[in-house]
Amino acid sequence: MPVLRTLLKVVISTIVILVLLYLAFVGFIIFIFSGSSIEHTIPQEVGGSLVSHGEEWMDHQSYGYDVEYEIMPDGESQYYKIGSSSCSGCQFNTNKQILKIENLYVLIAGDRHKGDKLFASKDLKVWKEFIFNRERLISTCSINGSFRENSWPDEVHLDNMQEHRALWKRRVGTGKEPKSEVLSFTFKLDWDNTRIECLTSEKILGVSSSK
Repeated sequence: MPVLRTLLKVVISTIVILVLLYLAFVGFIIFIFSGSSIEHTIPQEVGGSLVSHGEEWMDHQSYGYDVEYEIMPDGESQYYKIGSSSCSGCQFNTNKQILKIENLYVLIAGDRHKGDKLFASKDLKVWKEFIFNRERLISTCSINGSFRENSWPDEVHLDNMQEHRALWKRRVGTGKEPKSEVLSFTFKLDWDNTRIECLTSEKILGVSSSK
């Protein structure tokens, strides 16, 4: 009997430990893969308040956020929709600012599909969305479209709005040692057709890399 009691205690203890480990594992998974909400009202230097609401997320490969932007201009009592933004591999900027460039208000936002978005408005009420990605650059700029798809890096980002410049980081070449190449573009916004027009393009970096 003492042997049976001891064995029973061992079995019960083992079951309790396994249950606790299981609960801890489930809690960890929920913590890792659950998102946290984004709710921010950000005073703008150009006037008004930028409101962002969405969610930050995390999985076993990356992290990022998905948000919607609205703005309430000074002297107004309603919000005006700007648009949505997604970003992978970056944290949300809690001091996001709308810029005044010449006669336009612009908000730079992420586009999860390897590019950026530019929201632009003339009055902070009506906004247009301009997409910056490789497909748009290839179709609007006279450039060599030969590159290694599905290879990192392959992303387009707005680099300097004052100079209307964007960068395309990409892989080129064949064989075991492809090169990382960065192309620089200057552009203007075709407001009526909601598209970008490429003005100039040049290669500013082209180095061998094994990464």
